[in-house]
Amino acid sequence: MGNPLLDIMVNVEDSFLAKYNLKPNDAIIAEDAHVPMYQELIENYPVEFVAGGATQNVLRVVQVRS
Repeated sequence: MGNPLLDIMVNVEDSFLAKYNLKPNDAIIAEDAHVPMYQELIENYPVEFVAGGATQNVLRVVQVRS
């Protein structure tokens, strides 16, 4: 049910976004050009991995408000 995804949340500098052609607060479907980004994130930033996807996010909101 739904489309489960893994959201990666991290604060980075504008130069990092430019390097990977990203925008602030962007949501993307990763391509081959983004593959090196993951190792760079893990090595240099405090990364938070969060279960995501439309269904998961809706259920999370419903659970908090119930």
